[in-house]
Amino acid sequence: MATITNGICTNNKEIDIQSGTTGRISIGTLSGGTAQIIQIGAVSFLTLTQNANAVLNAAKFLNLDANTLSSGGGINIGTLVNPSAINIGTVAASIGITIGNTTGGSNLNLRSGTGAINIGTSIAKTITIGNVTGITTVNIQAGSGAVNITSPTATILSSSIVTAPTDSNTATTAFGTSLTAGTALQNTTGYNLLVNISVNVTAATTATIVMGVGPTSTPTTNTVVASFSTAVLELVSFSAIVPNSYYLLVDTSGTITVASITTQVCPM
Repeated sequence: MATITNGICTNNKEIDIQSGTTGRISIGTLSGGTAQIIQIGAVSFLTLTQNANAVLNAAKFLNLDANTLSSGGGINIGTLVNPSAINIGTVAASIGITIGNTTGGSNLNLRSGTGAINIGTSIAKTITIGNVTGITTVNIQAGSGAVNITSPTATILSSSIVTAPTDSNTATTAFGTSLTAGTALQNTTGYNLLVNISVNVTAATTATIVMGVGPTSTPTTNTVVASFSTAVLELVSFSAIVPNSYYLLVDTSGTITVASITTQVCPM
């Protein structure tokens, strides 16, 4: 076994290993398959420059570790100010990518600027966030925008989800205390509502009252009170669940005189 030492291990000394424009520099490639350790650098910096690519390949494991003999170290990737992308695990092969660990107080932070943070936004898959172990808590927050849960089929929420709805007076004021027959009213309160509706009829001849709830201002209606007649004041009451952003429409047909349509709202 031969040991070759180049250079002088003192401050401000350099070791230059160079090749031609089409050649390459190989270190530790002639061991005949025998496992070996190749160490580059000590307690200073290893810098790769120029406009070429730096490729690190290993037959099995490639470990990037900070110095375990001193404190305050770290592994920095993409810390220089430049517009280059950082790609991890983007090869077109079925591989497992693990980031982080479950030891002690380890934490994982995902941050971005004004751009979005996208998780699982491509092909169909199952996306799981959080777990059911012990006192695990998952917090989903939003600022002046909304927290939107969208599904093309159905959304199933756990029965243990707890929210803090507002009171009925605040909800009624926000939604509105009255309706106009034939004009839809949209729920813009930010939460689902149970709307109690009272139609004050002073006279009717073969009249019908219909109601509809839907995502547009022209929801399909269904009959609430079919063909009725009255010559005295009559109060017709019914209820509707109006999801956030949906419209509520109450309308009449036939000969009917409506004094008012009032609403009372309970948040859900």
